[in-house]
Amino acid sequence: MSESVSDPAVEPGGDPLDDAPVNIADKPREPTAYERRLRAEARQHRLRALQAEKDRDAALERARQEAKALVDAARAEGLERLLRAEIKAHALAAGIVDLKALKLLDLSSIKLGSDGEVEIPTGFFDKAKAEMPYLFKVAPPVAEPTSPVVEPPVVKPNSTSVPAVPPTPSQPTTEKLAKDMTPAELQALELTLFGQNRPVLRLPR
Repeated sequence: MSESVSDPAVEPGGDPLDDAPVNIADKPREPTAYERRLRAEARQHRLRALQAEKDRDAALERARQEAKALVDAARAEGLERLLRAEIKAHALAAGIVDLKALKLLDLSSIKLGSDGEVEIPTGFFDKAKAEMPYLFKVAPPVAEPTSPVVEPPVVKPNSTSVPAVPPTPSQPTTEKLAKDMTPAELQALELTLFGQNRPVLRLPR
């Protein structure tokens, strides 16, 4: 197994040293000043290219991290809005008077599940009603249905103290002629019609 031997005339990056001998046709010689300058310029170009590549990779990594942070922040904000909306809906269903009163409740136990559904502990709002009943509406009692009360009709009295009794159909009223009246009935009729100055009526014989 062969081992790689480093060339003392070559830099670790691959560029020859400025003072390394120039080997042409297996005849090494000292480099000229121009060759030394070219070697230095080449080394600087290579180093600048390596640094530019590192800077590009670092910039790409920063951009990926920033984009991921923005996506995570937007997702967290969306989930937070969804959680608040679900909590408000459940609070209204529980009869809360004002949604601003939610600031008085400890909502840290309410979470969003992995399926996106809100997980509210059992009896959360019942406990809140027991501790702070003034934050919730009181449900009115349900009245039991009752049968309607039928009142008897009100009979209005007449102008006189004694109500008039209409004649019954079985006893029709009939008029009696003077000739059919008895003397007492005739006398009563005369008093009704003429008073004391009544004429004297005589029945035909």
